[in-house]
Amino acid sequence: AMFLLAGCVEQPVEKVGADKQQHKQEAPKQVFQVGDIVKVGETEMTISSAKLQEPEQYVPANKGKVLVLIISGKNKGPRSWYLSDSDFNLYDASGNKLELYFSGQDTSIFGGEINQGKQFEGKIRFDVPEADRYELVYKPNFLTDQEIKFNIVPNK
Repeated sequence: AMFLLAGCVEQPVEKVGADKQQHKQEAPKQVFQVGDIVKVGETEMTISSAKLQEPEQYVPANKGKVLVLIISGKNKGPRSWYLSDSDFNLYDASGNKLELYFSGQDTSIFGGEINQGKQFEGKIRFDVPEADRYELVYKPNFLTDQEIKFNIVPNK
């Protein structure tokens, strides 16, 4: 019975350790801008352009506009880097999540596997209301709580 009680006491200690790790991750809370080169581990990523556009003629945008983000990066690490448009979430000034915009005209697929020593550039498009700024959140690994935030001020 003593061993069972000792095991129960150790579980909260592990949770405290997790809380400390989360606290360490939350400490910097830096927000990046369009054009900033952000290093994540052995990879570098840049939101090189943010532009508001009209939706395509036959594919209306529910919110009215399309925000096109051009994202580029380099994999300087020893392993492949997997990147997907689902790694990114866009929010308006009120904190409402905005959806991706898909159309038939631009059939490019964003992301995939970026092998070691290679680089990429691709577009992500979002269905957005016209605004002066948006918040983009990049979560590089779904297994962690780490989030990288970008203040997106689009060119019109």
